[in-house]
Amino acid sequence: MGFTVKRFKDYIYNELNNESRTRHMNDRAIQFEDAEGRKIKISPDEGVQVEDSAGTIIHDTPDCIVAADMSYGGHTYFKDAPNYIDYTVQSWVNGDVGISGYTSVITAVISSAIPSDLTNINAALLSVSHSVSMAGSKTKEASYGKSLSFFSKNYGSSGTIYNFMGGVYLRAPTLDAHNARERNEVWSQCVAPITWSSGYPYITYNHYAEFGNMTTQLSDYSATVTLYLQGFLV
Repeated sequence: MGFTVKRFKDYIYNELNNESRTRHMNDRAIQFEDAEGRKIKISPDEGVQVEDSAGTIIHDTPDCIVAADMSYGGHTYFKDAPNYIDYTVQSWVNGDVGISGYTSVITAVISSAIPSDLTNINAALLSVSHSVSMAGSKTKEASYGKSLSFFSKNYGSSGTIYNFMGGVYLRAPTLDAHNARERNEVWSQCVAPITWSSGYPYITYNHYAEFGNMTTQLSDYSATVTLYLQGFLV
């Protein structure tokens, strides 16, 4: 374990000083304990570990490096009120009986929803709304619609693995479904990685819509996804 060059404020002389040093713990251990019995342990065996007064571990570090197919998330900070981030809709007015497809890669910047000097966030806590709507004349028994969203760990990349954020599935229930518009909306919560580009934080995602077993009427149908920022991880 090493410590590299750091800057600190010398309050005696009111000056900024540079200190360069490297310290190796080898097999030694450090432990801090407060008046409440809470402990912070730093050692080669325990890494950085925090215990409450009952000895329950409330913070720990992995015993190995972060795997190649994973990334560090961080500690969660909640916002008092969510911020609107982005909205995507796929909509049609035609006589098709079925259709499906992904949007292109979407990069939604979130810098306006976080403190301006916050430059090290790793992930976003999101509230996500998915909805599906079909005109009554487009639906019949077994007509269905899907609205799904997926995030990426890489900024603006269409050639990477996308992980599921949330979605909604709607299926018309009866032969009389065409008498009224079918609509369904689902709210969910997810954690999505922040992707950085040119010093700006983004959520990189795409949206998938699918409809099937519809009538041939020239009527509208659509799928949407809306993102709100509820917090972030540092």
